[in-house]
Amino acid sequence: MRIFIFLFLVCLLSAGAFDCPAQKSKKDVLPHVGRFRQDEETGANRSGCDNHPLVFTKGKDDVFFESRGDGLDAFMNLDGHNVKLRLLKTTVYYLDEYGTADAVYEYRYKEIRITVSLRVLSDYTDWIPAKVVIRKNRAARRLNVFVAPQCDAI
Repeated sequence: MRIFIFLFLVCLLSAGAFDCPAQKSKKDVLPHVGRFRQDEETGANRSGCDNHPLVFTKGKDDVFFESRGDGLDAFMNLDGHNVKLRLLKTTVYYLDEYGTADAVYEYRYKEIRITVSLRVLSDYTDWIPAKVVIRKNRAARRLNVFVAPQCDAI
């Protein structure tokens, strides 16, 4: 009987040395995505028709991501700070002869990988749905967002 008690205590004490699957590792915690802070510079220029400002809600000015039309000079608010993202890869799928295309931009900020998927048009006169996926190690979060209109309808 003493052997069983001893083995039980050894198993109980050694269980604390291993991570349980239900525990969330600190390295997999995703950053909070918030709207741009007005007191911090973003560096991207939102004037003109060839930019990609992304907002959480259709009809609101809660911009949290913006880049030029080619995906460069991308900025995003992560954990309350406006940070510059590094463009890794751009993939464009052309849909017609007028230049309408679906684009996928892959970015990195430290260990965080960000993928932005959106419809590329010659001008944005209406709210266009887009998708942002944020990954860090094995954790991932998907945001369904909108490209804000920047050009007046002609």
